[in-house]
Amino acid sequence: MVLLMPDFEKNALTFSYRWSEAEQSCRHILHGSEDCIDRTNGYQVLDFINRFMMLYGLISQDSFNRAEILIYQHMPKRINTRSEMKLWLSKSWNKRL
Repeated sequence: MVLLMPDFEKNALTFSYRWSEAEQSCRHILHGSEDCIDRTNGYQVLDFINRFMMLYGLISQDSFNRAEILIYQHMPKRINTRSEMKLWLSKSWNKRL
């Protein structure tokens, strides 16, 4: 069985982000787990959410929106690496915040 990465685009995001051409050109570079995510950069947030959804087998727009809300409104600002964000998001997914 092959899992395909969800392919949500920037119009799926509901909050405001930066979208510069320079940031877009770095969008598909391979990422390590300790890479920092700039949560104001739309390309980085979009890429992170799509990868998170693939990892956990999530495919719906509702799941995409839940991930964005958790990241944008509830995730502590001190959490900024891919591994920290993934861990926090997976632990917080079913919590009522």
